Amino acid sequence: GNFPEAIPDTAGVPAALKSEMLIAPFNDADAAVSLIQEHADELAGVIVEPLQRLIPPKPGFLQAVRAATEKAGIPLIFVSAQMEAADESLALALGAADFVTKPVNPAVVRARVRTHLTLKAQAARLGDPDVR
Repeated sequence: GNFPEAIPDTAGVPAALKSEMLIAPFNDADAAVSLIQEHADELAGVIVEPLQRLIPPKPGFLQAVRAATEKAGIPLIFVSAQMEAADESLALALGAADFVTKPVNPAVVRARVRTHLTLKAQAARLGDPDVR
């Protein structure tokens, strides 16, 4: 594939998820969108940490990732070390389907992604025209 080897580089991302991840460079909207488009049929979800070691996202980065996930019908999940209700509210306001706090529990992430895929399948069966 056209992506770097998945190397968890933060204590909040468990090595157990390495074989299940594709990594796009943070703040590189073109690379992230390209990766999402290239692997859209294989992705169950896209997880983004919107604040990388106190580096804010570049203008348009989160919006580009959100637009690509929306177009592909893939849930966007934000992860953060912050546990404040305001952070979760901001993530959801920015278009995230869900919010997970660090340290990331692989079982929780998998369960949440499965829930979003189930919701998508149910909406499709009901004829929701917005389901992709």
